[in-house]
Amino acid sequence: MNPKIVLTGTGIVDLLIGIAFFFGKEAILTGAFSGIGEEGLTVGSIFLEVLASLYVCMAIILILSRDIEISDAKKVVSGAGFGHLVIFALMIFHTTKVPEGGDGGPPIPLMVIHAAIVIWALFVAYKAESTEDDYDDPRVAHPSD
Repeated sequence: MNPKIVLTGTGIVDLLIGIAFFFGKEAILTGAFSGIGEEGLTVGSIFLEVLASLYVCMAIILILSRDIEISDAKKVVSGAGFGHLVIFALMIFHTTKVPEGGDGGPPIPLMVIHAAIVIWALFVAYKAESTEDDYDDPRVAHPSD
């Protein structure tokens, strides 16, 4: 499998997550924490803006890495997989800390998305067979050129 597909797909997903966190910060906070005060909303908004910018940063790096050689692309895909594994592990940790029937905790769809990215990225980085022929983009410089 071509790592370019993973770089593109994961980059697009990260970009969408970043946009959702930035523009949906108030809805996210009021939905996660009933009765949140103005101060909590301000602090939470700042946190989500920083988080959004980090997701957009990851997206830019992944999308701009699509035109590198396969061996290097697999390293970037591996980094994306392990990075999302850290995020996923933190989500699981916070899920276990939410009291029964309590507010907060990561949304299940976001956890599923991160789990899928981890599995997909690490599979392509370490198990999937890729050759230079997988790249059909004429803009990519190949060693055989």
